Amino acid sequence: MKKTPTPLPFDEKVFSTNVKQYFDTYDVKSCKWILPLLYYLSFGKKKPCEIRNDIPDINGRSLKRILGNMVHKELILRTVINDDPTDVEYSLLPGGKVHVPSFEAEADLGKKYRDIIVKSGNTKKTKP
Repeated sequence: MKKTPTPLPFDEKVFSTNVKQYFDTYDVKSCKWILPLLYYLSFGKKKPCEIRNDIPDINGRSLKRILGNMVHKELILRTVINDDPTDVEYSLLPGGKVHVPSFEAEADLGKKYRDIIVKSGNTKKTKP
């Protein structure tokens, strides 16, 4: 006979801490572009023009807003490298580097999900 696992006792303090940590992570993942930009910057410092050339789907206005948001969240560092004309580059801070190991796991999860959807023949539910 199969033994039913005993549920763990509810610990409000642990639950509260876990929920806060979840929302901290969700805050980073909630923007469509933050994870791709973190992944892209994990390969080294980049200027905004390099980012726009390599990720053409994002427009300049959105990129500027998102990069500013990422600087505010202490995920990336904005460094002014030339004053006239103003030239900047972005690099990862420790707050952004902690997300790098999750990229591979997220990609693996996405591949598994895509395989399930393709196998079911219902590819209209996801973008290619």
